[in-house]
Amino acid sequence: MRILRTFFIVAAFQCMLIAGTVYNPVTDFSINPGANPDGVWSYGKLSAGGSFTPLGYFDGSGATKYWENAQGSYPVYFPYMAVDPTGGAFIEDTYSVPAGSLYMTPGPSTISDWIDIRFTAPATGIYDFIGQFEFLDPGGYDDFAYAFRNGTALINDVHLIGSQTVPINLTGESLVAGDLMDFAIQAGTFLGDANALQLNVTQEQTGVPEPSTFCFAALSAACFLIRLRRK
Repeated sequence: MRILRTFFIVAAFQCMLIAGTVYNPVTDFSINPGANPDGVWSYGKLSAGGSFTPLGYFDGSGATKYWENAQGSYPVYFPYMAVDPTGGAFIEDTYSVPAGSLYMTPGPSTISDWIDIRFTAPATGIYDFIGQFEFLDPGGYDDFAYAFRNGTALINDVHLIGSQTVPINLTGESLVAGDLMDFAIQAGTFLGDANALQLNVTQEQTGVPEPSTFCFAALSAACFLIRLRRK
């Protein structure tokens, strides 16, 4: 009976493993000064010409953690991003940031630095990018949302205004190790406004049965063996 119980546990565990690896910029957020990039994520800014520069200063003094352009007062620290590393909701400036969100503020329109979270594919495979951009400032200001794959726009210059959301539904992206996916915000007519990014990245498993098929077969086999054992 102990062997059957072990088989059942292993089968259930395999079902979880085969579903694919999930990356999230909130739960993976680097809280180590100097660790940029950290794993698959890089925290940076895009110039008007498209070149990427890592943000240079980490502020972890409070419950909310920040990657900022540089240490200093306005506008030196722009652009910047912030997160509650527990994944909870939080207040940034006067804005309520939803749970599970990365707060992103681009540089003022006079600086022309976009705020950018960059994903670097850790291995060749198929990836799904699911989430949304959400504009948090209904006061009449605006920003623009982008997503790039190796510099090619997949979401291009989408206007964020009011309480608008822009869905991210980039599924079946075939990437090789080292490919880049950027999710960026450009300032609109004001000084750089409040935005939230919710994003899950799933690296699909390849060359294996569909998770539902594998799990059903494994768990059915376990139940069958248990039933035989009882006879």
